Amino acid sequence: MLTRSKGWAGKLIRLGALLGGQLESWSHVAVMHHTDDAGTPWAVEGRPGGVGWVDARKYINDPHTISNVGQPKTGTQRRQVCDGAVHMLGVAYDWEAIGLDAVSATRIRLAWTHNGGDGPPAHVVCSSLADWLYEKAGLTNPAKLPWALTTPADWAELWFTNGWQGASGG
Repeated sequence: MLTRSKGWAGKLIRLGALLGGQLESWSHVAVMHHTDDAGTPWAVEGRPGGVGWVDARKYINDPHTISNVGQPKTGTQRRQVCDGAVHMLGVAYDWEAIGLDAVSATRIRLAWTHNGGDGPPAHVVCSSLADWLYEKAGLTNPAKLPWALTTPADWAELWFTNGWQGASGG
């Protein structure tokens, strides 16, 4: 799901999207995982403390939140994304990518590449975590190269271009 994070970091992410000519309403990506027996929806997100669980009600109840409920996904692909998200719990935040995103928003070109490989990334931000999980599950994703620089605006563009955006929580 795409949501609008609070505080200065969210404002900077939205400003970067605006400067880059992209949709700037969203600044955070979280991957829905499950709803527990008490009815609490849980998601996995990349955040400054590392990849972790989040009670998704704070996003689902936010009127700015949208989801890709319309995106075709098989049950197997959903399980792959969820299993991959659990595997990524605790992975560190990618501060370098955040800095590079900020520089890229100013349209300065950088010579930077991701070291690639088939293993899981050692550092992620919220949007690159989702991009990597969707790619591994064979789902359409922003596929930005390097994927570590995928932004919430890249996800919004993908969803709106394909008509997949919908109510939060999907």
